[in-house]
Amino acid sequence: MMLRNFLYNSNINKSFVYTKPTLVGVGNLAIGGTGKTPLVIYLTHFFAKKKSVAILSRGYKRHSQGFKMIDMSDSSSTAGDEPYLYHTRFSSIRMSG
Repeated sequence: MMLRNFLYNSNINKSFVYTKPTLVGVGNLAIGGTGKTPLVIYLTHFFAKKKSVAILSRGYKRHSQGFKMIDMSDSSSTAGDEPYLYHTRFSSIRMSG
């Protein structure tokens, strides 16, 4: 945690500020296998009935960098495994990887 804080405080790692309000953020709970993906799927189903939902993901193991809107021309290698799964499951939800 000290290293992480040092990197952000030294502006080596940059943080982002979003102009839209964020209702729920899921991440950094653990490295893997803790159920983050099923939780995001559940929350998307739950909130999409009443709210405008968008999913923002870094796209683990993808071969591109930066944020991009995912569309039908993307694959799991260009979008990342989880963002691609979300996009195929929720085609009407805005998805950025």
